[in-house]
Amino acid sequence: MGSARRLRLLASLVMFMSLCGGGLLSAGEIKGRVTDLMGRPLPGASIEISTVRSNVRRSVTTDESGNYDVKDIPPGYISLTANFRGFEQEERKIYARDSEPSILDFGLVVGKLADYAPGEVRGTVRSSRGVPLSEVTVTVVSAFNERVLQRSKTDSAGRFVIKVYHGGQFLVYASKPGFEVSVKVVLMGKLVNESETVDLTLDPLRIDTSPVVPESPHRRAQ
Repeated sequence: MGSARRLRLLASLVMFMSLCGGGLLSAGEIKGRVTDLMGRPLPGASIEISTVRSNVRRSVTTDESGNYDVKDIPPGYISLTANFRGFEQEERKIYARDSEPSILDFGLVVGKLADYAPGEVRGTVRSSRGVPLSEVTVTVVSAFNERVLQRSKTDSAGRFVIKVYHGGQFLVYASKPGFEVSVKVVLMGKLVNESETVDLTLDPLRIDTSPVVPESPHRRAQ
């Protein structure tokens, strides 16, 4: 009886392994698109995939439309690195699920070229009353992937100058304690010593200081 029971267990184990090898254990899928910050596709870009917990590595290239699709990925945290000649490498992490494809797009930044002077985003930050504000934090963020590119503070006259090393669409944020955040959108093309002026206005932060009157218990009873 003991031998027969062991044989039945062994047969069940072999059947389970064969079913798993047949595809019942689902795998994840990650797909997306690789473009520059103007939204133009980058065909032939390399996507390197590696799992966070194990040493599994794979690589694929994008098609003519900049699309890529990686299948049969073990569910869990995956690291993806996009590379394209003339652009800065970008690494992202995503959790791959086995229930539905995960979407991950890349917007690559043009590499810094010594032959071209960087572009500039400059301007002045004032209060709603027109008073220049110093020590305001001004941040330039890529509108494509929300990556923080550069950050600076205004001088005593409320002025700032931030160098930008590639074209694209950007969000320029201005923030200072006691004021509401202000943001503007700027579009910069090819970098041939281009300069964009962005002036921002900060409104004082409105805080409701009116006292809270407790409700009467007689009124609650009604």
